[in-house]
Amino acid sequence: MQAGEFQRFRDCFAVPFLLETFEYKRLLRTEAELESVFDAVRQFRELNHITFVIRENVAAQYVRNDTISATHVSRMVQRGDMLFGRPFPTYSLIKNIDGCWRLTFSQYAIEESHGLIASLTP
Repeated sequence: MQAGEFQRFRDCFAVPFLLETFEYKRLLRTEAELESVFDAVRQFRELNHITFVIRENVAAQYVRNDTISATHVSRMVQRGDMLFGRPFPTYSLIKNIDGCWRLTFSQYAIEESHGLIASLTP
C-alpha cells in the first residue's frame, strides 16, 4: 500500500466488497470505489506518518470448502517505532473465486475517534 501499487492491492479483493465498522456499512460495487478507499487510506497513513502496519492472525477456519473466516489484529506503527492509536481487530471472509482467494467482507472493530474510520467510510 505504501508504494501506491493499487493493482497489487486490488488483486486481494472481490468486487463487490462489503466493509463495515461499528457505525457504518459500505458496499464497494466497483473497482473505482475500491481505489477511492485505497487512496484515502494511503493519504491517512501519509498524514499520520504510519510507516507500517503489523497484522497478527488470531484465528482462521474454513466455513465451506471455498470460504475462510479469519480474524486479525492490526497495530499501526508511526515513524518506525511508535504505536499509533490502539490495536484493533478485523474479521474477514475470504472466498476462492475462480481459483483466486479474495476478501469479500471485512468488519473493523475500530472506534469512531480513530482517524482511519474516515478513510473507510463515506
